[in-house]
Amino acid sequence: MSEVNPTLLLHLPLDEMRNRILYDMTRARRNASAVGAAIEDDPDFGQCLKLNGGPDSHVVLPLLKLEPMSRGPFTFLMWVKITKQADLFDIGLGPGLQRLKVGFSGSVANPRFTVLMPTERNPANGVSSAHTLTNPAFVARPDGWTHVTMIWNPRGGGSVGFLLNGRPPTTISATPAPGTPAAPPIDPVNVGFDGYLGRPSFDGRMAHFRIYTHALTNEQINWDMEEDRPVRYRYRITHPLDFSLENRDTDPVLYMDNHPDGQKMTLRITPASRGEMLLGELPGQEAGPDNHHFELAFRPGTLAPGSLDKITITPPADGWKTGFRPWANPNDHDSLYLLRTIAGRIAEAGVTLQLEHLMPDARYGTRTTLVDFRYRNLKSGGGESISGNVEQKLDLITSLGRRNIPLHIGFAGSNQILNNASEPQVVRLRITNVSMGGTSAATLRFDDKSELILSVDQKTGTDWALDVPDKVGRIGVRYAKGRAAPNSPAALRGGGQPWSWTVPLKDLTIAPDETLELRLENVTASGANGDCNLYVDYRGVPGYWDGRVICVLEKTSIIDAGGKIGIGTASPGVELEVKGTLKADSLRIGAGSRNFTPLTLRAGWTPADDLTPKWYKDALGAVHLTGHCFYRLPQGLAEKQAWLNQAQIAMDMPWECQPVTRTQLRFPGRVRLPISNQVPDWSGLLLLHAGGIGLSLHGWADEVAGTFSEIHVHLDGITYVALG
Repeated sequence: MSEVNPTLLLHLPLDEMRNRILYDMTRARRNASAVGAAIEDDPDFGQCLKLNGGPDSHVVLPLLKLEPMSRGPFTFLMWVKITKQADLFDIGLGPGLQRLKVGFSGSVANPRFTVLMPTERNPANGVSSAHTLTNPAFVARPDGWTHVTMIWNPRGGGSVGFLLNGRPPTTISATPAPGTPAAPPIDPVNVGFDGYLGRPSFDGRMAHFRIYTHALTNEQINWDMEEDRPVRYRYRITHPLDFSLENRDTDPVLYMDNHPDGQKMTLRITPASRGEMLLGELPGQEAGPDNHHFELAFRPGTLAPGSLDKITITPPADGWKTGFRPWANPNDHDSLYLLRTIAGRIAEAGVTLQLEHLMPDARYGTRTTLVDFRYRNLKSGGGESISGNVEQKLDLITSLGRRNIPLHIGFAGSNQILNNASEPQVVRLRITNVSMGGTSAATLRFDDKSELILSVDQKTGTDWALDVPDKVGRIGVRYAKGRAAPNSPAALRGGGQPWSWTVPLKDLTIAPDETLELRLENVTASGANGDCNLYVDYRGVPGYWDGRVICVLEKTSIIDAGGKIGIGTASPGVELEVKGTLKADSLRIGAGSRNFTPLTLRAGWTPADDLTPKWYKDALGAVHLTGHCFYRLPQGLAEKQAWLNQAQIAMDMPWECQPVTRTQLRFPGRVRLPISNQVPDWSGLLLLHAGGIGLSLHGWADEVAGTFSEIHVHLDGITYVALG
């Protein structure tokens, strides 16, 4: 109920205490005070008040001046969690009555609600007799919280009604003896105090004490109860039930495998809180459109035509029946109805049903749809009707053929993105057929249903997303066999995800060791440093299941670009390049400028990664080389071997770059094979005194010729002293 409700006289949440003050949430701010109490964190309820049952442990309520309101009725509500036989509160009820004592009696394992109420007063000595009312149906939860409601109606002869956990009330009456003089109502003075023995007696926890100046309805009481609970236990009228439809791997996925019996899926129906829910009794014994508790509504094209009537519950669940209705127009649904013929309470653990023979419609390929879970003919513990619906995504995935596709998907080059930089980067992703052998069967052949979908996470202010949506939307993706270039075909934006790109694969073939490269352009990153995911979904590959590969991009402030380190820059030109100022104690060193000059490549050699081989000569006469180039070998085996058996010159050097020594300089590890970090013995790069950079592959021609199609040369990090 709203705190601005004028009939709400007092609301003590009992979840905050300062200098013994417990704050009232109404506008009147009638604060209470606590004696011998503390605020504790309860694993179920959260912050609450703890009384210890000692001689100085109770809550002193404010003076409410109930006498002008004595016409009533009044409603008192509170939550309690008891640890032993305990009194809740005692309170004055009206003319001719003394204090009412409300509590629990019996063992802690079976605490029963008890009311001790004075009914007659002897005018001569003022002594009242009393009787005890115990309702065997009113039992507190021994291991949890119990909600207590008391409705007192002075105009109804002193009648008092009680509800536990929102259940229908039990009413008792207390009529003064004839001739008993009228007395003003006694204001409530405390909670957790034994008014008969004059001592505190409650040992347990309390939360949300309220007093209203009218009698609340059952529905209003339930609203207050559920407003008080923590979110994970709250009884939400708008969303009291949740559900999931899962396969054997607990994933919301329905595989399209053409199995004649369809698939088994698990339907889990879970209460969203601890609020009591009941299945209403229905007249019919067969499930149908007008006689069911639950409905699973599938969009047209989700289930195979004519398969809806084959769905059953297995093993047969006690009291559960199924019914169905196929869709009648494109805006309709395939409806599966579930009816429980035995009415009763829905357990806190929910309902789990095994559904057999769900047959997906495989005509439209892999896709994502929605399943609508609808519920009706339910009631809350307070008797309110409950109905509504919840939606869940369901993936329909092709699973015909082999499960593991022979594709290796990884980055060609670095997976690092300079974080929070204005300079965009290019990221290259290489997809390689790793099938063994060179037979025709090992070649992957794609058709008009085959496609690759790239997607990334985007959200502002996170360390797990690549960037904010606006900047992610500027990314472009190009693709090509072998190597993608700035003028290669562009992927189509959109593929079912907020930010994704679709690569059509129609009529494409990838033989063993052949590659398809994806070039991501204009890539930026923001937020905290850390890893973020690049998702690659492959769909409709003939002979293989659909699947997904996740490649990790690293958002970082330090870039390792082929052995060169950049801080604040994504393309360092020397071993260490810092954009900005480098400070070591009190020493500041500027990076200075570098004027690199391109080297002349021999015929057939091509710059890689847009890093044209370059040279730079510093003031001390040292030459610095940078860049990356490659040579695509001839396709014929004989031509390839002939090329590999000859010493090759990759590029020419100007005369001022010739080394001081008259001998050749050797730089191991600078000649590499594609898709491999292995560096064979022959991979030394030779700097010739005659003015050239060459390589010799003698002795390895046979092994390289049958496996690889490219030779790569890396100049990054080469420094030597030049002649003159």
